[in-house]
Amino acid sequence: MSHNQRKARPSAKRRQVLTVLIICDGQTEENYIDKTLKSYLSSKKDIPVKFTIKRNKTIKAVETLIKRTPGIQPFEAVIFLKDLENTSLNQSECKRLNELENMTGKHKDNSYWFVLYNYPSIEFWYILHFSQCAKFFANAAEATTELKKYFPEYKKPMPTDKKESNIFLEKIEDALSHLRCLK
Repeated sequence: MSHNQRKARPSAKRRQVLTVLIICDGQTEENYIDKTLKSYLSSKKDIPVKFTIKRNKTIKAVETLIKRTPGIQPFEAVIFLKDLENTSLNQSECKRLNELENMTGKHKDNSYWFVLYNYPSIEFWYILHFSQCAKFFANAAEATTELKKYFPEYKKPMPTDKKESNIFLEKIEDALSHLRCLK
């Protein structure tokens, strides 16, 4: 067979990588995303996810980061985690956060923005790994006290390593099902 008659090779299909920007309040949220959520999502067979995590950013800085490349979004999704107990939220930041929240949904460039609130802190999400809990917590200390009923060794920031991450990873499906029940 001559080189003009070669069989066409099937082209290798590249898996699309979903790039997600996560803006979060502190080290605990960053550790959870980096050590637990990444592991959970990498075990799924769907589209691989690449996280970029930024911490302690003002809402204005988040908007600037997202809009840094006009016309081309560097991220398919932007998730902004905010602890509601954060007393640094002044009136103008609350207004900006509200505007940011109103921008959620699919955009023309196929990107998504999500504003997720921790009620009142990331510890509420950790509680859902162990129990369906619709209880109100006034602050992170109350949520942490509740979490320690199920996980007495809990301390911030957590998880800090693979062993601690596995504690949450083993129960992430429970957390997701508890979250669905609370809706």
